[in-house]
Amino acid sequence: MRFLYKTVKKIYFIFLAHGAIFLITLLLSILDASFNSHANEVIYDFDENMLAFEGASQERVKAILRSLNFSDDRVAAFLINATEDEDPYVRYVAAWALGRIQITKKSQSSAIEALIKGLQDDDPWVQTESIASLTLINDKREEGLEVDHRIRAALLAALNDQNPYVRESAALGLYPWSEDIEVKMALEKTFYDSISIVREASRRVGSQSLEVSLDGLHV
Repeated sequence: MRFLYKTVKKIYFIFLAHGAIFLITLLLSILDASFNSHANEVIYDFDENMLAFEGASQERVKAILRSLNFSDDRVAAFLINATEDEDPYVRYVAAWALGRIQITKKSQSSAIEALIKGLQDDDPWVQTESIASLTLINDKREEGLEVDHRIRAALLAALNDQNPYVRESAALGLYPWSEDIEVKMALEKTFYDSISIVREASRRVGSQSLEVSLDGLHV
């Protein structure tokens, strides 16, 4: 699985550079399928799974994926701790998993804090996956989670990241706030980013916001 991760990671950045969105989506779905297959491995005890996390990085990744089978606050605490792992691959999978568990009000704040910290990671995949999970958590507000304005603020800050893939992800992640004046102004600044994928992402979100505004004029 680690070989698959490294291979897809290399191809991912090549495709991003050429704007091959469909192929990017296909590659990420391959990784998701690989992760989900390990998540379905049968393990009956959470503490038993925790012991597996003491092994090599590959075993730590499997332990993270198997933790998706459990549904209490221990899972969030376990994944938050895993975002501090020394191996960027483990941190990446932990960030991925945090966006896919049932976050409770009790664990919401700590999970968001861990993912925001992930935006400063030295691995761009950890950064972009942290953004993806932050947006997924924000989408779960309808399930009873509180609005956390730290997510919006973190994505706005990420628009200025040195890595263009992080800037692109941040622009796309700001879609829920696309009608916010501050967000509109920040996105407009990236309309002229030196990297095309960033320009395309910010303009896509910005144009959707404009369409919503124009529709409102005709009501």
